Amino acid sequence: SIEAFDLSRAQSLGFVPSSQGTPQVELQIGEAKMEEVKVDFGSGNGITALRSKIDTTAISNAGLISLGTAGVGLYGPQSDTVHYVYQDSLFISGNPIPPAILRVRPLTEGLLGLRFWRQYIVTIDWGNNRLYFEPNGSSALRKSSFGCGFEAVGDTVRLSALSVPSPASEAGLRLGDELLSYDDTDLRASDFCSFLEVMDESDSVRLRLRRDDRVFSVVIERRDLFAPVYQGRER
Repeated sequence: SIEAFDLSRAQSLGFVPSSQGTPQVELQIGEAKMEEVKVDFGSGNGITALRSKIDTTAISNAGLISLGTAGVGLYGPQSDTVHYVYQDSLFISGNPIPPAILRVRPLTEGLLGLRFWRQYIVTIDWGNNRLYFEPNGSSALRKSSFGCGFEAVGDTVRLSALSVPSPASEAGLRLGDELLSYDDTDLRASDFCSFLEVMDESDSVRLRLRRDDRVFSVVIERRDLFAPVYQGRER
């Protein structure tokens, strides 16, 4: 029962379930509004917004851009250019929320993913279609990463996503580079999951790659990719 939870300090909003039962809310970005924005705790991203809803000047001044694979759709990986934009005028179904960094794509549905919701304690009243959220003290204005992503392609593993600026881009990595080894461990496509675990848990990693006929090695160190987006703007 919802009465078992102390929600006295929580904000609340009503939602409309989609045909699959996913909560959908309204997202207001400045004066622009997006209807039927999905609440998706299974997505690792934060707030995904349509490019048509974002001021073109903000997009041109984006402090971070991601190239290559931007998501996985029904028919496999989707390639796109993603701009990360700071926004301090945000409302969810009329509720003001703290400044956030929006993940802006040209053709996609609106999404409120786990990176956004992890800064809240969330309670859902499914019987009355209401969502309660209370700040837990953490911030969504951080993204610790190497700035690159990989995919298993046949018998190889290749760089499929690249953020600019990032440790990976500054080390000279390019989309399509083939990964041969990491931390002196030879890599096969069948070992891909083990490699992803290392990337998730390490602060520094040595990569050996091949581009055309050239084989080269780089060492990259994890850092906050969102820093160029929010620096000087935090309240």
